[in-house]
Parts: sequence; C-alpha cells; structure tokens
Amino acid sequence: MSFLTDFCVPALVLSSAALVSLRLMGDTSLRFRTSVAVIGVLAWFVPWSRVTLPVVPPPNLPLTLWIDSTARVFEDGAGLVPGPATETPPTMLIGSWWFLLFVPGALHFLVDIVRRTRRLTRLEPNSQDGEYLRLLLPTSLQSIPGRIRIVPGSNAMATGTRRGTIWVGERLCAHGELKTALVHECCHLRRRDPGLILAVNLVRRLYCWNPVVAVLCRQLLLLFEQACDANAATVLGKSDYRRSLARLLLDARADDMTLVPGVLGGSNGYRRIRAIESGSASALRRFAATVMILAAGLLAVSANAQQRDPRIGEWREDYYPPNSVGLYMIYEDLGNGMTRVHSAENLAQQNRLHQDIRCDGKFYPYVDAKGVPNGISTSCAVVDAHTVTVKLIRDTAQGREEGEGSWTLSSDGNRYTTVTIWKDREGKAGPANERRFTRNSENCLNHGQDELFRECQRRSRPPR
Repeated sequence: MSFLTDFCVPALVLSSAALVSLRLMGDTSLRFRTSVAVIGVLAWFVPWSRVTLPVVPPPNLPLTLWIDSTARVFEDGAGLVPGPATETPPTMLIGSWWFLLFVPGALHFLVDIVRRTRRLTRLEPNSQDGEYLRLLLPTSLQSIPGRIRIVPGSNAMATGTRRGTIWVGERLCAHGELKTALVHECCHLRRRDPGLILAVNLVRRLYCWNPVVAVLCRQLLLLFEQACDANAATVLGKSDYRRSLARLLLDARADDMTLVPGVLGGSNGYRRIRAIESGSASALRRFAATVMILAAGLLAVSANAQQRDPRIGEWREDYYPPNSVGLYMIYEDLGNGMTRVHSAENLAQQNRLHQDIRCDGKFYPYVDAKGVPNGISTSCAVVDAHTVTVKLIRDTAQGREEGEGSWTLSSDGNRYTTVTIWKDREGKAGPANERRFTRNSENCLNHGQDELFRECQRRSRPPR
C-alpha cells in the first residue's frame, strides 16, 4: 500500500461521487445538496487506512481486487515491512510526510487571516454607528445580537462568530433595497455562517493541491449563500426578495472582501436567484444520488479496510514439553487495524518478543525487548471469523527459510490450534508443528513485572 492507494483513491472515489450527485441535483433540494457536499469534503479527512470491518470475508469489489493485485509479496520476500525497531510502523507512514502537503495552504490561510484582520481593523476607525438601521428589520430579526457599522463602499457583509458585526457600505445605505441587504446579513449571523465560511476557506487552503476539494468548497460557499437567500426569502417573501436581490446584483458591485459572507456575489448571482424558486428534486433523483453515495462509500471502505483480527486476546499453551511452562501468546488490538503480538514463556522484559502486524499480506518482523529483529517475519490474512492463514520468513546464517501455517479458533471462541510447516533452503517441507492454546480467564497483559505476571498466570491458567 502507499499514500495513493491507502488514502487518495478511497477519498477520490467518494468525493467524485459527491460531485456527480451535486450535478445531478442541479439547484434543487438545498439541504440534500449541502449534505452531499459535506460528505465529499469529509472524505478527505477520513483515515481510510485505519478503517476496520467485522470479521467477514472481504467483498470482491473491483477496487479491492486491483489494490490487492499490487500487494503480492510472499513469493520472493520483497514485501518485508520494517518493524518498530527500524522504521515507523506502517500506520504512521502517511503521517510522517503527508503533512508537508498542507504547509503551503496553512501559510496561505494565515496570510488571508492577517489581511482580513488588518482590513477590518482599518475599517473600524472609519466606520459610523448604524444601529438606527435596525429599525428597518422585521421584528423577528431586530433582536439578533451584533453591531451595525456604516463604512465606505457599496457592499454589505457579516463578520464575527459570537457577537457579529454587519458592515454596510455608505452607497448601499442610499439604495432602495437596503432592507433586503440587511435582512440577508442578519440571516448570515443567525445561521452562524461567518464561522462556517471561515472553516470552508481553511479546508480549501489546506487542500490547495487538490482540485476536487477546491470544487467542493466552492459549492459549499455557494450553498451557504443560497441557504441564506432561502431564509431571507422566507422573511420577505420569495417574489419580493428575488426581485430585490436581482436589482442589488445589477446595480451594485461587490467589494473585494474575502472570507466573509456578502450579499453581493460574483458569477453565481444567477444561480442564487434561480435557487430561490427551485423546490425539491424528484424522488427518483434523490434516490439515484443516495445510491451513488452509498455505493461509492462501500467501494472506498473496501479499498483497504482491515478485518479485525480474531486472535485478539491472551492465550496459554495447553500442551508443551516436560520441564517447561509453555508459551504465553497475547494479541493486543491497537485500534487502527494493527495487532501487537507478544510471545514469551513469561512477560518479563528480557523474555518478550514483540510484533506489530496487520493482516494485509505484508511481512512484519519480530523484535526482542531491545527492539532488535530476531530474524523471523510473518504475514497473515484473515479468512473468516475462525481462521487466519500465516506465512513466515526466517533468516539464518545459512540463508532464508520459508514456512506457512494456519490459526484455527474453536466454535466456542476459547481455544485455538496452530499448524506450521517449514521448508528448508531446498524447498523441502518438514513435519507439521501443531500447538494448542486456551484463552486466559484473566488479562495479565498489564503485569509487566515477572512476579506479578506469574501470580496472574497461576490464577488464570486453565485446567489441563
């Protein structure tokens, strides 16, 4: 797997479906389109490589088959994945460099914020009290918290997230549709749009390298304006508001003000006016868009979702040679598709062997208590809720040996059996090695000290 297949491909599948659904819906069904656009954006924030599924056979979807075909690694051992002793675990590979993609966008956003803050700071000394304009508002909007300030210009805009400010241009104060502009900005404050718009602009800057996110963010900004228009139309009436908005867009020209909602838009003015009269989409279109999003989501999840390892738990070996205590196996769920394996006769630090493994066909090494690989690496694949297949590589001074085996869980979930067959350097298979384990009745994992661990063993050791 790679950054492309682990993250970009699933996110692109879902966000592309969102774009197609938005195109299908046109300017109807405002809330539905907003939900679809949000899903498309959030697809780029989902840690797809950490998605886990219940232990069931994975769906044989085309995307899964294509990605799996690039990860056949056992035949020549070329897929060995360095473990915690040598490199960052695979789940952290993306985070080790991916954040560099966001640095330019983050800096750009900071520059935007500085420019916006400076401009508002310059506007404040030149502004005049405009609270008297509140009398023009309908009663339902007069109580909205915030200030009204009159500034040079011809636009109106709303800023602030807690106690907002409505900035009204001096030339707009003399316009016959001033009331419409004020109502529009009050609706922005009531919907808390300034904060939402700021968040969308942050995402757009962070993903400046991603054209799909850029398109979705533009759609969201337009949807926020259309939603505010719908609220204002409810207050003033659709016909009156549509006529007033059209006149504002024709008679006035918006100032160059970024990161704030303004009543006067740019090239989307026609779509805003058309959306006021647009109703809900047909049931067929809604159904088609919903099916498309669900199918894309399933395809994205199936791309690299990891099934939960059924071996999770603590296990004590039932049968072992005389004068020995048998193995104590612990499979610890790390919660991100990874399983941490502890293998030792006891959990004293000097005796522990560790392995962080994901059942994805790649090989992961065992390391000792000092983090040094011991020469054995394994890979696994979850077959079903009771079976895991395992492949092994053992590097010795004489060369590399390979093996394979299976892990089988009993129907009651309390016992399992492993069968392993090793092949020598000439490829000749040796005798099968079978081991049996029983689930411990008590969790001894947290007892790091040898004495406490042995006490836990005596309490929880199953009867032979």
